[in-house]
Amino acid sequence: MKIKELINIMQRYPNQDEEIIVAWWERDTVEEWIERKVTDEQWGNAEDTLMNSDWEEADTIIKDALGEEV
Repeated sequence: MKIKELINIMQRYPNQDEEIIVAWWERDTVEEWIERKVTDEQWGNAEDTLMNSDWEEADTIIKDALGEEV
């Protein structure tokens, strides 16, 4: 997702005082992790894979942080 797309979505959010959890990965940072350049196609594929993956682990991390049993 492009930053401008996220900003557009967030500007339409009804409660602008709501606190949310947001996570993002910058391509430059990921390239540093893997020690190579990433093409636009590779980056798009990584985004699609992440966004269509099972978020159960993230849900569990949030629940654990809140002291809830899973």
